[in-house]
Amino acid sequence: MSGSVDFTNKMYNYNKATGVYDFDKEVKYHDGFVMKLMPEITGNGFFSAGRDNKIFHIDINGTPLMQYEGHTMAVNSLC
Repeated sequence: MSGSVDFTNKMYNYNKATGVYDFDKEVKYHDGFVMKLMPEITGNGFFSAGRDNKIFHIDINGTPLMQYEGHTMAVNSLC
């Protein structure tokens, strides 16, 4: 997974035949730069934090499971 200043997260799948991660899909839930990503502890998704003051919990298929709000400025750290 990756996050960008274009407000998107990109998801990748590992190709065992080539040993390369192939682009799978792009998701856009943020209204600002994606500042930080963190994998979910179970490995079934990730958290995405943005300059739009929001955190999204996104599953392995790219579906947002939860949106967290409350910050008044960009979220630049997750743990």
